[in-house]
Amino acid sequence: MTDEAKRKAIQTAGAFYQRLRRLLRRYRPQDYGPLVAKVIYSIIDDQNQWRYYPIHFLVNSIEANCAYHQWYHKIEDLTQARINEIMNHYQGYHDPYLEHVLDVERNLELMGLAFAKQQFPYQRYLDLPALARAIVLFSQDYPLPKTEVLFREAYELTIRDWIYLCFSIFSNTTPKKTPVTSIGNYVNTNISGFPKGSVASFFEMASLSPAQIAERYKDIRTRYPNYLHIFLPSIFLDHPLVRYDDGQYLAVHPGLIYHYSLDGLYQACQHLPDENTFYGEFGSSFERYIGTVLNKLTGEYSVLEEQEIQAVSPGKSCDYVVVTSDSIVLIECKAVRYSATLLTEGAIKGDNSTHCFLPPLQDNLLKLQLCSKLLPVISSGCGSSIISSKVGPMSANLPSWRIFAFL
Repeated sequence: MTDEAKRKAIQTAGAFYQRLRRLLRRYRPQDYGPLVAKVIYSIIDDQNQWRYYPIHFLVNSIEANCAYHQWYHKIEDLTQARINEIMNHYQGYHDPYLEHVLDVERNLELMGLAFAKQQFPYQRYLDLPALARAIVLFSQDYPLPKTEVLFREAYELTIRDWIYLCFSIFSNTTPKKTPVTSIGNYVNTNISGFPKGSVASFFEMASLSPAQIAERYKDIRTRYPNYLHIFLPSIFLDHPLVRYDDGQYLAVHPGLIYHYSLDGLYQACQHLPDENTFYGEFGSSFERYIGTVLNKLTGEYSVLEEQEIQAVSPGKSCDYVVVTSDSIVLIECKAVRYSATLLTEGAIKGDNSTHCFLPPLQDNLLKLQLCSKLLPVISSGCGSSIISSKVGPMSANLPSWRIFAFL
């Protein structure tokens, strides 16, 4: 953007946030958050309502209300008409940076990244496979023994307790469409085997007070020009609960606490004193998970694991080879991390984490290339024939932006 374009963008964004502050400052967070969260819970399964109440705007408004509320302003009652006015303000904003990306740069890829970061985390489908994936990767058959020890020492709860409590909070709030809960609901339960001793530690990690939300909301926005604030991640991705002074907790969005069982757990493990221990154990667990998925495929095929490939072709090899009647897929598994806060073009190019990403990616491609050249030997040693087959490489990655992808 030119200096003049940036000046106009700052002016346009400034006017938007100034009016948003005026709209939100008269509502106390302990009143605003629960009422707006109820709207989220009521429409989460009705996509037709999302055009009137975009979920990402509702979530953002809860954060902004914590930051903009001032006790000395006259407190007003929050009505449906007021919520509609706030949503109309959000929807009427023509983001100057996105307009520049589309009209001047004509960069549809960057536009798509912006929409993805702004909206996708709040539109993820709540399915049992997501919870099952967390259990398989982190808990089933004790796949991370050394990480488990570090986790208990650092957080005073187990990995299993983390997953258990995420699902318990989700189950206690979502079916009733009541986003407010309390620690007492879990500490005083009569359910046999419930991890009562871990409840306080988990709620402390998963929640922030309105004052803490306000501090973080304002702090991160001082680092970037206001027209880039659309790219900033929600505070609730890392802390899906709001902690009020009366002991009540708000689960802002059912999907955030649900997926916190995996996304938040992965983040917590990254912050352990010895993160390399976690990366090593999780890499092995992720590779086993990919193998489990591959062996659930339907149709006529065979899956060759790394040990089988190494037996007939020592040296660099991929993790799996899937052989079908007319094709072969070479699969290499890697967990990668992208740490940039903003998904702007400059941030993507300059992010240091890409330096950590490129070597494993290059290593993956090298392994796949070598393995493809040795396929006749591998195939013969494993009792298969691939003379007329098509070969395709695949890298199975756990990306940094909280989703699983097979690239």
